[in-house]
Amino acid sequence: MSSALDRLKNLTNKISSYERARKENLVVLQNLYNELGINQKVEEFSELFNFKAVNLSGASLQNDSLGEIKKGKYLQILAIGYDRDAVVKSKNISLGYF
Repeated sequence: MSSALDRLKNLTNKISSYERARKENLVVLQNLYNELGINQKVEEFSELFNFKAVNLSGASLQNDSLGEIKKGKYLQILAIGYDRDAVVKSKNISLGYF
């Protein structure tokens, strides 16, 4: 019985730590939303979560240079919207170009 209880405690701790990390990440994201001027393109912070996807292009994803802008490239933040009633279903929206 204690084995099952220990597993339950471990699972509860993991869920709790994920929730803390999620809340911390939301604070960072909201700061970036204002700092990068995305608030000029998307009025409400919560509307960011209505996009089908948000992509970052031009930044390195390699471990040794994570986040660095690639030589000769610009950094662009693209949001992909989705409209069920439109002829063209998805729509790319540039949220920032640096």
